[in-house]
Amino acid sequence: MSASPLPRIIEPLKLVEQRVDLQGVIELSQLRRLQGITLEQTGQVEIFLRFGKDEQGIRTIVGTVAADLLMECQRCLQPVAIHVQSDVNLGIVSSEEAAKNLPSHYEALQLDGQHIELNSIIEDELIIGLPLVSAHPATECSIDQQYSAKPSGKEQAAPNPFAVLAELKKPK
Repeated sequence: MSASPLPRIIEPLKLVEQRVDLQGVIELSQLRRLQGITLEQTGQVEIFLRFGKDEQGIRTIVGTVAADLLMECQRCLQPVAIHVQSDVNLGIVSSEEAAKNLPSHYEALQLDGQHIELNSIIEDELIIGLPLVSAHPATECSIDQQYSAKPSGKEQAAPNPFAVLAELKKPK
């Protein structure tokens, strides 16, 4: 296990050969692409990544990334804390052809050189793990509570706008 701070730049192939485990945290403020998605950039991303080879000899990065992100509820437009946890299951390849030949349970990480920014891998995995729609649970959302109130017996139903058409349809 790596007890030291996580590096900004990594050499995935070297880490695979050494069978390194990286565990630590990265500040959300370091993840630039998430800044347009989240309301605040405070907090940390918890990371565990294991570099190695699978039984077929494929170079892999497996693990998890997790963070609590403050986003905008798409129903009430108020802040909502969303816990995002994404399983990392990357197969390291050097070409598009090799990426096509990866088993389906791996996502391709195509290397153009020896180095890659660790933050870009973390950001990709968090973005993939985001919900399609960020929203409070139905019981907690202020808009759902506002519209779920039951009408009292004194309120009258609105007149049916199509009632006039029913009159026209009657035989004369």
